[in-house]
Amino acid sequence: MGPYTSILRTPGVPRLFGSSMLARMSNGALGLLLILRVRELGGSYGLGGAVAAAYAVGLAGAAPLLGRLVDRRGQTGVLLATATVAATVLTAIALLPGRPSAAVLVVLAVLGGAALPPVAPCLRALWDVLIPEPARRHAAIALDATSFEAAYVVVPAGLLALGAWSASVALIVAGVAILVGTALFASTPASRGWRSSRRGDDHGALGALASPGVRVLLVVWLLFGAGIGATEVAIAAFAEDHGQKALTGPLLASWGLSSMIFGFLAGRWHPADPVRRFAILLAAIAAGDALAATAWSPASLAVLLFLAGAALAPGMTIGYGLLSDVALPGTITEASTWLVAGLGAGLAAGSALGGIAIDASGPWMSFLIGGAAGALTVGGVVLGAGRLRAAASSRGPGVTSAVAQPDAPSVAGRS
Repeated sequence: MGPYTSILRTPGVPRLFGSSMLARMSNGALGLLLILRVRELGGSYGLGGAVAAAYAVGLAGAAPLLGRLVDRRGQTGVLLATATVAATVLTAIALLPGRPSAAVLVVLAVLGGAALPPVAPCLRALWDVLIPEPARRHAAIALDATSFEAAYVVVPAGLLALGAWSASVALIVAGVAILVGTALFASTPASRGWRSSRRGDDHGALGALASPGVRVLLVVWLLFGAGIGATEVAIAAFAEDHGQKALTGPLLASWGLSSMIFGFLAGRWHPADPVRRFAILLAAIAAGDALAATAWSPASLAVLLFLAGAALAPGMTIGYGLLSDVALPGTITEASTWLVAGLGAGLAAGSALGGIAIDASGPWMSFLIGGAAGALTVGGVVLGAGRLRAAASSRGPGVTSAVAQPDAPSVAGRS
């Protein structure tokens, strides 16, 4: 617990960390809650899926734009505005009367996704300021990743259980959590005082993508998301094929629990060669996903998923740490939101491709697609290793300084 205790004792960190968890804890359930709400309104599962996809499109499309705006204008205004809109839209969907048209539902879903506050990218930008030492920053990112993994397993299950009773109430609860958590986060001195050390528009229209290292990570995250998406849909299909659809949640929990445990352990040690460690962990993820294709029963799949999940959070921790090193000055938030967009697009593509494979051959083929996507991530890191190492060695962290204000003292350099 040593490194994590040190992180949580850093001035300002407990409130930042806790509020960010509150703001983000419902994210993993929103897509399914939208489907449940559509069904509650009398719509089909097909329409519910389209509405959930519209939400994902809005999120992926707007995230980099919001990130660039944060880099140019600061965190507070962007976070408060987006949280207000997101909570309002979720409440509006929850209170829709009768049988609204598909167009209304899709437009609201796109708007809700586009307005989701970029709390996680803002927190990652603040880690670079509050905890600039590489080893401690690695531990901070690991703590964030593993804690969010726990929330991603537990909170969506609770919200979905509530949604089974009333999707409207569950959406309102999610909206309130987003609004309150984001407001608490945005009101912290660190968030209010944060300013990019340099304007992101200095890098032209490409912004964060002007960095070769960021482009490498974006491709890796896109493929990583595809592997996750294909594996998730394979898990659901496997459980249904074995007549135990209710086991989908526990099987996903086995995957997430492993990720949480090993992410927590791995965060205690900062690798001497992050790029090499990143490639090894991605290879382990790919092998685990492919190995899941050999499962013969739900119990065997639970064991295989526990093994497969061991490298997830450790790999993401190193990936986000590399992002801090390769992002150009003034672009750290936008760079982080590009990874959010890439992950979301990959998840959608992997789920779609996995669904086609399941219809054609069965869940085992979707597991293999997940493994193949994982293997491609390894290739991306190996081919882009030179760019990742060159960027990391030629620049320090690409953001960030906190500008002192009367009520928000500078957080730069604190430990």
